Amino acid sequence: MNPNIIIKKNLLLALILLMLLAITPLKAAVPSIDILIQDGDLTVSKEDALLMLDDMNPTQRKRILSNEGKFKELLLDLLIVKKKVLEAKKQKIDQQKNIQWKVKKAENRILADQLISEYQKTIKPPQELEALAKESYESHPEKYLIKEKIKAAHILISTSDAKDADAKAKKLESLKKIVQQVKEGKLTFEDAAKKYSDDTGSAKSGGVINYFTRGKMVKPFEDAAFSLKNKDDLSDIIESQFGYHVIKLIDHAKESTRPFDKVKTLLISREKTKYTNAKVEAYSDSFIETKDTTVYMKSIQDLIVDANK
Repeated sequence: MNPNIIIKKNLLLALILLMLLAITPLKAAVPSIDILIQDGDLTVSKEDALLMLDDMNPTQRKRILSNEGKFKELLLDLLIVKKKVLEAKKQKIDQQKNIQWKVKKAENRILADQLISEYQKTIKPPQELEALAKESYESHPEKYLIKEKIKAAHILISTSDAKDADAKAKKLESLKKIVQQVKEGKLTFEDAAKKYSDDTGSAKSGGVINYFTRGKMVKPFEDAAFSLKNKDDLSDIIESQFGYHVIKLIDHAKESTRPFDKVKTLLISREKTKYTNAKVEAYSDSFIETKDTTVYMKSIQDLIVDANK
């Protein structure tokens, strides 16, 4: 074949290739999978994000990871901090002695706290934690006392608008009639409370007042309620500062002590925390003053004088 023809064909193929490249859009640069956010030369990396998550407690971590928008905001915050640090360095703020001291102080505090955290991991609670928990339980029985309590319902006929004795007497008579209807079965206590009780808070639930202990109600009401013995017993009509009441017993729970088995897990946890805290405190105290520590009080006093000038 003629060499000139071969050259012409090669030139034609090269020209076609250049034309194809000119009309074919170039693919956008694909960022590294390790970069999550980029702004110029600044980036927030996958490592940044993972370290941020590692610094959270499990509850925070779970909450953040379940909220994509919030997670993105936190990553953007990391970028903003990096921008501010870069600007601070441009302004040479990082070279100021007081700033260097603050940075060092923060670094020292973080390292000191981490030292304690690492030490805590090495603490092994004693085997007798349950025995200690049992001892604590038996030493302070008052902490596990369940007070006597009452659940009751009542009907109140208020006397706040009674101007004289006759008006009060009419109020009393009206409650007597209501009680009589309840006793005769013509009206349930609950319906009577809903219809007639002036205690609007409890009336809508049939007059029910949830469990209460002694000292929570006015004295006449408390005395009458706690004197009732059996479920559905009705009190005599009693008078308090609010008016006339009749009380129905729903439940009377006697004073009791919470069994050890019900609080064992909590008490063991408390003993474990107490033991750990004592060990940590002792470890921290070992760094306070040693035989190699020298305090130059005269120099300290001179500094105080100079600083007060």
